[in-house]
Amino acid sequence: MLFHEKFGLSFYAGLCVDLMIFFSALLSLLTLSSIALNYLSMNRSFLKLVMISLFVDASIAEIIPVDNFFQNPTIRSFNISPDGKTIAGLAPYEGVMNVFILDMETRRPRILTGQKRDVTSFYWVNNERIFYSVNTGEATNDARRYGGAIYGINIDGSDHELLVKPWLERRQGFGEIMKRSINVISVLRNDPKYVLVQNNDRREAYPDLFLMNVQNGNLKKLRNNPGELTSYFLDPDGEVIGGLWWENLEDPTTAAIFRRNVETDEWSESMKVNTIFDMPEFVGLNSKKDRILVSKRGEDGMKRLYSISLEKEGGEKLLLEDETYDITDFTVLRNMKSLGIAGIRFDKEKPTNVFFDKMYERLYAMIDDAIPDSSNYISDFDDSGTKLIIHSISDRHSPQYFLLDLKAGAMEPLGDIFPNLAQVYLPEQRPIEYEANDGYTIHGYLYLPEGYKDGDKVPLIVNPHGGPWGRDKWGIRWWFDLEPIYLVNRGFAVLKTNFRASTGYGKEHEKASYKDWDRTMQDIWDGVNWAIDAGYADKDNIGVVGASFGGTATMLSLVHHPEMFQFGINFFGVVDVPEQIRTYYQWDRDLAGDAWKQQVGDPDVPEELEKIERWSAINYVEKIDDPLFLYHGLVDRNVDVEQTRALVGKLKSVGKKEGKDYWIEWDTDEAHGAYNAEKRIQLYKKIDEFLKPFAPVYN
Repeated sequence: MLFHEKFGLSFYAGLCVDLMIFFSALLSLLTLSSIALNYLSMNRSFLKLVMISLFVDASIAEIIPVDNFFQNPTIRSFNISPDGKTIAGLAPYEGVMNVFILDMETRRPRILTGQKRDVTSFYWVNNERIFYSVNTGEATNDARRYGGAIYGINIDGSDHELLVKPWLERRQGFGEIMKRSINVISVLRNDPKYVLVQNNDRREAYPDLFLMNVQNGNLKKLRNNPGELTSYFLDPDGEVIGGLWWENLEDPTTAAIFRRNVETDEWSESMKVNTIFDMPEFVGLNSKKDRILVSKRGEDGMKRLYSISLEKEGGEKLLLEDETYDITDFTVLRNMKSLGIAGIRFDKEKPTNVFFDKMYERLYAMIDDAIPDSSNYISDFDDSGTKLIIHSISDRHSPQYFLLDLKAGAMEPLGDIFPNLAQVYLPEQRPIEYEANDGYTIHGYLYLPEGYKDGDKVPLIVNPHGGPWGRDKWGIRWWFDLEPIYLVNRGFAVLKTNFRASTGYGKEHEKASYKDWDRTMQDIWDGVNWAIDAGYADKDNIGVVGASFGGTATMLSLVHHPEMFQFGINFFGVVDVPEQIRTYYQWDRDLAGDAWKQQVGDPDVPEELEKIERWSAINYVEKIDDPLFLYHGLVDRNVDVEQTRALVGKLKSVGKKEGKDYWIEWDTDEAHGAYNAEKRIQLYKKIDEFLKPFAPVYN
């Protein structure tokens, strides 16, 4: 059935008209037809000539509406078909993100999927067909209902089918809680009729491999799991070369990396994993296909990049290391012909590209010259390796996409993710470091309001990240990166600090927080003192705003240092640590409960219970003397909503009044986030009212 037959001709026509208007402002083809060019010989000046400036200087400071900061992206996730003839991406229709396609010959964009709920991921399975999912990765009740579903559609709109049912619908038998799932793990370049999938119908934790027909979703068994493989490592052609072997799921020390002999199909242990919580990360296969690249910790706790032989025991080689930063949470930069690893991209102060191939180092240098003051990488390319999608991020402009056609000698902007930021002052996300009270160096970022002059002391908001085992990174990447920019627009300086507990700085930096949140919180408070002593912050107007562990840090700041802070905003933070640990076991999330016992404290051990009670702000609510804003989603499965309900009850019990001392917002559909854009905007409008007494722009 064709697209217009399935969804209605008037609907289809309206989509085309709306998208033509929408894209006319985004697509501007820039060509230099007289230049013959390939990526081996291009010079740096070329891209400068064909590049147009998309950066808009900020005008006079003004109060920008909340909507500008917290809308959904306008357009994102560009990918190109294997033959390079069609580009696909995500764009809104009637407020819902859908897959659109853009024919490279006609430059006519067209909405393809026509979904009534957000499409959040998609990929090409061959030149004529796309797979996509709705609401994946979003912390909403809707996402739980549709999680795991896979749809397929041809680019002419035909054969639009649900190929894999959601997890909830795939549960088998009355009362069965096993999560049945089918996940695509590789597109097969040499066989476009199939994709490689793993299916756990036989054993939940140890999936088997199947070929799935891309048109109808039919499965054909390829091989059973050889034992206790929980995940597979693949080469670029979908051949299984290794995997994570975890013998006892209740014991995190029984995991190892196994390699597969492709000739004999025999499996053998290649690397022991000390604990599943510190597992090496699979990077890929080297160009000779005889070594696996992994990121793993050395004896000093720093993650480095190593290669491991597929042919024999041992033979471990160090490829890349950094004194301060882990080689982790990386993006592989691929050779566009062989799909081997040309380089790796990871986060230091800013995203950093490191190359193992000089040719690609030169190519990236030319791209960086053409798109300055940004962090750029090739996010997709066609099979010929001549049409490239460039993804560019910065702290001073919206994330952007470009199409670079090396053969034609042409580059064109494809669009901004957040074009509504065009007239917004975007502050520098300044990397900073300071000494904690024990002399230890802490890294972070500082945002300063428009018109800031050295020596100005301005209101400051410290914005601790979640986790606490996570980290803040540089650049605008997603809507939550706009929160500090919104706060800067209201006249605040914003401090983000990668306190001890943060990942990416070595295991010792992370482990310093284990069973010692006193140390973690002191790092945050030392950051505030640094900002005051350095002359940035007005000590009489300091707030704390955070989500998840950041919300926990907000509450601990207000109860243990009420003299330092004048207000706080807590998004779904834990306030009763022992109860949250017990809740994980009630939710059958034993690994999470075990991790918290090991890394935070065990409520069944008296001396540890004493500490985690001190880190439970609910026990000190009477000390709060500052305005407090609370938010929690009712279907949160990371931090139990009962945490905030209990906090509200305790606030009432000590005489605090809603609307005077504290404000509370609940969301019936959200889980661990605020993903619905319309409701998110309404939430931040209420936060805006809460901040007015403290925000310089309103005073």
